[in-house]
Amino acid sequence: MPKKNEYRKRPQSRGGVQLRMWMQRQGVSLREMCREMDWNPTSVNGYILGEKLPSLGMAEKIFRKTGVPMHAWLEEN
Repeated sequence: MPKKNEYRKRPQSRGGVQLRMWMQRQGVSLREMCREMDWNPTSVNGYILGEKLPSLGMAEKIFRKTGVPMHAWLEEN
């Protein structure tokens, strides 16, 4: 049984891996990307680490800006 303050971390999704790879190819940091695209860095970092899933609208925005497929967020890496 999990302890009181423990939470179960989601497995990292393919979307998170692909977004991190896109950032590396572009040579941008999380802060730079989020500032340029007007996204919340804490939320995007959570998507990358597998702590949360982007909403449908956010997954579409990520796809339009980076090419990471929307369905990749639902696939485990």
